[in-house]
Amino acid sequence: MKRKGRLPLLLCVCLLMLTACAPQPAQPSAPTAPPPVTTPPAPPAATPGPEPSASPDAAPKLSPEEIESIKKAWAYDAQWAMTMPWREVSGDFWHVGLGDAYEATLGVPYEGVDYVSEPAQDLAALSFGTVEHRYFDGFSTTVFTDFYGDRPDEPGYSVTYYISTTQPDCETPRGIHPGNTLTELKEAYPELQKHEGYWTDNDPDYGNATHDSCYVYAPEGNDRSILFLTKEDVIVQIDMVDGLDGQIWDPSGPGVRTRSE
Repeated sequence: MKRKGRLPLLLCVCLLMLTACAPQPAQPSAPTAPPPVTTPPAPPAATPGPEPSASPDAAPKLSPEEIESIKKAWAYDAQWAMTMPWREVSGDFWHVGLGDAYEATLGVPYEGVDYVSEPAQDLAALSFGTVEHRYFDGFSTTVFTDFYGDRPDEPGYSVTYYISTTQPDCETPRGIHPGNTLTELKEAYPELQKHEGYWTDNDPDYGNATHDSCYVYAPEGNDRSILFLTKEDVIVQIDMVDGLDGQIWDPSGPGVRTRSE
């Protein structure tokens, strides 16, 4: 009877020992907290700097060599000048030509009509600041002034870019003037070319004399040309122009005005 009582007790002790020795399931570890996010401090607000001030003298600076080169290119040439009688001096003549515009300060022998000034643009603006359109009775010139190479101790330098006339006493270097016939023009200028396909613009607001054809003297090797506008084979207007970077074949000057307008 005593052996039977001990056996269940031994079985219970063995069972408890086996349970204690069995591997226990691993407990899940607590999640690791992410490191705190550190926000970098905002940069200080940018302070705008001072606005760059415009130069008091915005004109390009020209070297002495550039000045001499420009003046050489615009040197007066009698082969590109119009001649007219100087009414105040008997037997003398006045010359207005492309290039060095000494007549811009001395005047021309026609009565003044109007004057228009505007800022220079495009190629002209590389060397000059202003374009002046000077209108006389039946005669006009376009002059570039405010030369970037002007010196305080020298008179201002200017050049004539465009000449236009309807005056019958104003002649080209070969003696042709408004009023000559087309036959006379071709005799004086055998190199003459008719501007084929030229669209005649007789808009009175533009200022060209009424014409039906345009003939051009445009010798090779330079940028200058002379335009002869004709009506019924008679010259009614002559334009002389320096195209700066190429010859001009269409009348594009400021036009011609008369005292009666």
